[in-house]
Amino acid sequence: MDFDLTRYANKMIMVIICASLVMILGGIVFLRSWLAVEFGLGVVLACGLNIVKVILLKYTVTKAASMQAGGMGYTGGMYMVRFLLTGLVLVAAHFIPFVELLGAVFGLLAMPIASYALRFFIKD
Repeated sequence: MDFDLTRYANKMIMVIICASLVMILGGIVFLRSWLAVEFGLGVVLACGLNIVKVILLKYTVTKAASMQAGGMGYTGGMYMVRFLLTGLVLVAAHFIPFVELLGAVFGLLAMPIASYALRFFIKD
C-alpha cells in the first residue's frame, strides 16, 4: 500500500506544481505590473504549503493504517495541524508586505484541483 500511496502523492505534487504555474502565468497576463510578482510569490508560498500538506497526509494515512487503536484521534489531530498550517500561511501572506494575499488564496486552490485531476483525469 505504501508504494501506491507514494505514487499518488508524487502525482498530486506534480499536478499542484503545474496548477500553480498556470496560476502564476495567469497572474502575469492579467495583472501586468509589480502586483504580478507579489501575486506569484503568494502562489509560490501556498504551493509550498500544499506540498507539505500532501506529504503530511501521506504519512498520516500510513501511520493511521498501521495503528491498532487511536488511529481516528491521530488522524483528527493531524487534520487540525494541516488546517492550522493553512491559517498560518494566510496570516503570513497578509502581513508580509511583498506577498499578495489573493495569490496565496488562489494558490491554496491548487490542492483541490489536484485531487479532482487525480480522480477524474489520471487513469492507472
